[in-house]
Amino acid sequence: MYLIMKCTELGDQWECDADRSPLCLTENWIDWYHRTKPNFPFEVYEVLPNNHFNKVKSYEDSMEEGMVFGWWDADEKFHIIKKWKNKSRRERMPIEVEKYLRKVPNEEVDNSLRNCGYISFEKSDKFYVYGEYHDSHYPTGY
Repeated sequence: MYLIMKCTELGDQWECDADRSPLCLTENWIDWYHRTKPNFPFEVYEVLPNNHFNKVKSYEDSMEEGMVFGWWDADEKFHIIKKWKNKSRRERMPIEVEKYLRKVPNEEVDNSLRNCGYISFEKSDKFYVYGEYHDSHYPTGY
């Protein structure tokens, strides 16, 4: 049995790094993750005999990470064009992203890939970003 804790990161981390709230108990936490696709950080604790707990996943641990290319709309919703699971900013940029970048003047591209993990630009009233993602957290591009 596993206890899922919803975690809300705190701005003032002098006393605690996150506020933890019990969310549910489940037999298989990985199935729970794939079923619910939570868009918030969570921790997982295995329930041991005598009501003891063993942390199996910290809220800082990602279930999936890599690079993503997409655009933000006016309602601050991220639209995914393509994901590259387990790809890093140090690897060559995918051809699909290079094709978009060729159509944008260099001075209009914010190339912060090396130091911040993203490249962003505006085109046709859309704000495009190629950058690092983890779980359902996508790069803002600024």
